Amino acid sequence: MTTSGPQSTELDQLRRLERERTADLQRLKAEYDNYRKRVRRDRLAVREIAAANVVRALLPVLDAVDRACADEPLTPGLEDIADTLEEQLGSLGVTSFGAVGDRFDPACHEAVTHHVAGRAA
Repeated sequence: MTTSGPQSTELDQLRRLERERTADLQRLKAEYDNYRKRVRRDRLAVREIAAANVVRALLPVLDAVDRACADEPLTPGLEDIADTLEEQLGSLGVTSFGAVGDRFDPACHEAVTHHVAGRAA
């Protein structure tokens, strides 16, 4: 049995309305998914910037502690400070590599200045 007349028109309108609402919901879901991804990216970026700022602020402290460890008798307190600082910076991705006396390689090292031992700078 086929419907015609007012019932058919009403059914067509309901189907059209259903398609429109479904499309609206799909668009809304896509917008929400994009929003969640953008917020996640922004949070990661803020976290990276904050970690970089902390590392930048602590690098002079690390250098001072390293110099103190090299120049002073190593006390338990100084050793604890050095270990804790190294551990915390390691959790932020800062690790030491190489050994004293290794050749400076500008392809993998960064430095503000570089002095070659035995040469006048």
